[in-house]
Amino acid sequence: MMRAVLSTGFNRTSLMALLAFAGCSAPAAPLPPSRAATLASSEPTAAATVAPIASAAPVLPAPRITFEPILDKALAGNTEPDAISMSFLDLPDALLVVVNMPSAAFLVRGTDLQPLPHFFDGIRSPDPASPADYFAVDGLKGTLLDLTFDVYAPATEYRDVVHGKPGHWQNLSGRRSGAKAKQPSWVEPTTISEPFATKNGARIYETSRDENATARDGFVFRFDGPSKGEKLPLPLPGKNGCRYAMLGHPMFTQTADGALFGLGTLCVSGDQELSTARLDGLAPPLQTIGPRLTEGPFAVERWVGSTSVVLPLPGAEHGAQFAYFNFAHANVGDRETLYVVTQVAGARGSEGYAAELVGTAFENITPPNPPEMLLPFVSKAGQLYLLHQTRRFCRDGSTWTEIALEHSKECALESMAEAIEAHNGDLFLSGPGGCLWFLRAGASRATRVDLGDGAFLQSMFVHQDDLYAVLFAADGPRLTRVRY
Repeated sequence: MMRAVLSTGFNRTSLMALLAFAGCSAPAAPLPPSRAATLASSEPTAAATVAPIASAAPVLPAPRITFEPILDKALAGNTEPDAISMSFLDLPDALLVVVNMPSAAFLVRGTDLQPLPHFFDGIRSPDPASPADYFAVDGLKGTLLDLTFDVYAPATEYRDVVHGKPGHWQNLSGRRSGAKAKQPSWVEPTTISEPFATKNGARIYETSRDENATARDGFVFRFDGPSKGEKLPLPLPGKNGCRYAMLGHPMFTQTADGALFGLGTLCVSGDQELSTARLDGLAPPLQTIGPRLTEGPFAVERWVGSTSVVLPLPGAEHGAQFAYFNFAHANVGDRETLYVVTQVAGARGSEGYAAELVGTAFENITPPNPPEMLLPFVSKAGQLYLLHQTRRFCRDGSTWTEIALEHSKECALESMAEAIEAHNGDLFLSGPGGCLWFLRAGASRATRVDLGDGAFLQSMFVHQDDLYAVLFAADGPRLTRVRY
């Protein structure tokens, strides 16, 4: 997880991952059994252990891409001078769109727009000093007849959660107005990891015993809510004064077979600092540096039932300071592959690092001469992409292919930040600068997309087989369907 905290809005985990990327020439081939052997911790650095970069595939012509307008400020009946925002909910037969402010709801099917008049009747601003319609909506969850969302007064501390259906809304605070935002109960200076939801629905997290606890004191697991029949993990005991083998686990993931994985730093001495997240905000917005890895040798602890084992990450014996870290999963058929992506200390400073779980051990698969950071994305076909502003890679079997990005004065490489995979495997790559690139499935070069008339991209997402984009222009944002 990156150093971000809590987010709300349209649930597009698989759609808007940072620097997500797809389009390698073919699905990754199964690995030979010999690669499942345990790797020694003295393995050479990443660049010396992987196959060379493959030669680039031919450049394919870019298609003509158009943006069909569906909804804008005028169609929403919004007369406010300020910019508006949109929230989305993916429903089985339509896309629910909420335009703020004042809040108005619409259903979108393809390019057909259906207004939902009086959708928010009965809701008033949680700020008692503001007009009744001074509220915005985000965090949409559920269905039209069983809907939950956040309602808040912008630029204030007033926020509430609303549940119900049109004409029958209920504020979960029990107050018609005046509810203030609250921090989650797990937010405290001793927190090591944010809550992780297991496959049974339990939420577990990790915390140190007090703000000044060291590795000698150790850490504890806790439930955030009901246990759902789960038992808390038992960490592996340590040595050399370390209560446990790890300095904490800032991030967790779980595979389809139920095995739990926790990423962290190996404990060397009982005097070491634990990997606390410094969650010390007293009121929203949450003030934190986010979950973090302590410097040292990185490793992963794996739990199967009540048994745990620590798996070293070869080539990550010297983790970088304030390292980025994440897990990535590739699921193709009944085969699941787990990756770890983080940063290590190299001769030139921080360098990106990647490892793959092969059998019962991790293997270093970092591409040659990695940039300072590598952000992972796994395509629907199962290819792993590792991305950075300066270099981008796709892995087929044991071979990396480098992906080129068309450059222009208006869209510097530094603006690349996020992307989405279309239903046919093509990729659209965007960034905070609002530019957009297209990568055809199987290609090795992404071409720039013309958004026209000074518009820039706010977001993209998939609903069923349709790809939508929110473009921002002089008259505010507009929802469009992408066609090519």
